[in-house]
Amino acid sequence: MKKIILIAFAITMAFAATSVSADPITQGNVLLGFGDLLSYSSYDGDLYKGDTESEFTINGDTMLFAQYFVINGLAIGGTVQYLTTSYDAAPGDTEEETFWMAGPLVSFYIPINQQLLFSISGYYLMANAEAKFNGGGDLSVDMTSYGVIAEINYMLTSFLAISAGIDYSFDNVEINDYDYDEDGNTLSFNVGFKVFI
Repeated sequence: MKKIILIAFAITMAFAATSVSADPITQGNVLLGFGDLLSYSSYDGDLYKGDTESEFTINGDTMLFAQYFVINGLAIGGTVQYLTTSYDAAPGDTEEETFWMAGPLVSFYIPINQQLLFSISGYYLMANAEAKFNGGGDLSVDMTSYGVIAEINYMLTSFLAISAGIDYSFDNVEINDYDYDEDGNTLSFNVGFKVFI
């Protein structure tokens, strides 16, 4: 999976180099993002009770997104996030699942100077996965996450930016046909890259 992401990033870079715009946040431009490449996250709430309270990851839960600038500074689009999680399926039996979350993403960019952009984004992610508990059959698990991201984007070139920001999300996991519906929240400090085409 990580190799595919790196190949996609290289192809995007090559294309962007030939399609660069004078102003990266101009109406009609496209933004491709590779987020959460470095991430430090802190967890709270019943959903994360008994789990790790915080963790540092390198390319752990990779977030990819694409947006279109409908007007100068305002971009709308979608995002997908590749997650790996573990849970206690039964006493002494820990299962690991990987799944995709996807949903809409809206961002507003404010130029600070020629190299710095401030952005604030809102997102809503959804996923459905199958999991085994207590040695039984597969159960359907619904997951949702919505939150806000505030970032500083530093333009390395006219089309490539490195971004660093804070992501605060409200998370929910519900297991259908099983008495489980828990909420939690996550505060993350993330670093990623953005390509403006």
